[in-house]
Amino acid sequence: MTEREFQRAVVDLARLCGWRVFHARPALTRAGEWLTPIQGDAGFPDLVLCRPPRLIVAELKRNGARPTPAQREWLEALQACAGVEVYLWTPQDWKLIEWQLIAEELGVFSQASANGFHGGGGSSSAAPAASFTSEESNDA
Repeated sequence: MTEREFQRAVVDLARLCGWRVFHARPALTRAGEWLTPIQGDAGFPDLVLCRPPRLIVAELKRNGARPTPAQREWLEALQACAGVEVYLWTPQDWKLIEWQLIAEELGVFSQASANGFHGGGGSSSAAPAASFTSEESNDA
């Protein structure tokens, strides 16, 4: 599954569950390059999902890929903000993503469990951004 296909699946699930979704889409320049127009620091996560009282910021990667140093800096900074859930999701985390987006509807979500929840299925990539280390490589 490509990162684009994965992103489409996450966005579709989030909208189905009533989340507001933000993603900055890249645009094709006259020179034939794909660039995401931003003002600010590079590396901002792929998705911002909001369904009060929750706010999720998620970086999406294909299986085996790692965030760039700029992406990791954003994830770590956002993780330090009270009330913001920050995740690095890959396709292998799908069951966990479903749980995180649907859990409140089922009456099993609590902010305390989200902040400490590191996921099932043996995947560490769905862990909150604070678990990243500077030794991780950049395979993005």
